Amino acid sequence: MKDEYGFSGPYHFIDYPFSTDGTPLPANLPAAENVVVALDKYVAVLKSRSASDAARAEALRFVIHFVGDVHQPLHCVSKVSRRLPGGDEGGNKFGIKDPDQIDRRYNLHKYWDNGMERFPRMGPDYAPPPMAEIGPAAMAAMRANPDSSADWRAGGAEDFATWAREGSELAQRYAYRGIGRGKVPSARYEEQAFRIAERQVAWAGYRLARLLNEIWP
Repeated sequence: MKDEYGFSGPYHFIDYPFSTDGTPLPANLPAAENVVVALDKYVAVLKSRSASDAARAEALRFVIHFVGDVHQPLHCVSKVSRRLPGGDEGGNKFGIKDPDQIDRRYNLHKYWDNGMERFPRMGPDYAPPPMAEIGPAAMAAMRANPDSSADWRAGGAEDFATWAREGSELAQRYAYRGIGRGKVPSARYEEQAFRIAERQVAWAGYRLARLLNEIWP
C-alpha cells in the first residue's frame, strides 16, 4: 500500500521557506508538486462528470486527507538557516525531546502532528485512533472553536493557497518560537501550541464540509 501511493508523498505539504538569520531562501521551495496543487487536482476530479466512480472515490479520500494536512502549520513551512540552508522540512529536522519519553528520538513536526501528545493516539503503521476517542476530541475542538466565528471562512471554499499561507504564518509566529533544539517543550509552549492545533482541526472540518457542500449542493 505504501509503494502504491508513494507518488503522493509531495502532496502532503507545501514548504514555504523563511529564515531568521539572513540565510538566502532556496529557489526550489516551495516545490511545484505540493498540497495546494494536489487539492486543486483532486477537487477537479470530484467535479468531473467524466471521471469514474473509482477515480472520484480515490479523489475524495485524498481531499479529506489533504485538507487536514494543509491545516497543520508545519506542513506549510520550512525554516532555512546556516545550519540547514535547504530548510528543515517543516520541523522534521528540528529535534526536540518528547515530554513523556525523554530518550525517544522526536522532532517538532511530529510533536505538532500528534497535537502535543494530547490528540487521540494513532496505532502502529498509521492505524487510526480508536473511534471512541475521536468523537469526544472532535467535539472538544468544536466547542473551543465554534463555527459561528467568521474567521474560518476566510479565502472561500476553494482558496487552498490562503489556507496554506495561513498555516505558514502560524508556524513562523508560534511553532518555532519559545522552543529550542534538543529541548523539552515548556508547559507554556505546549498550551499555546495545543490551542492553535485544536483550532486548526476545527477549521479544517468546517472548511472541508463547506467544500464538499459546494461540490455536491
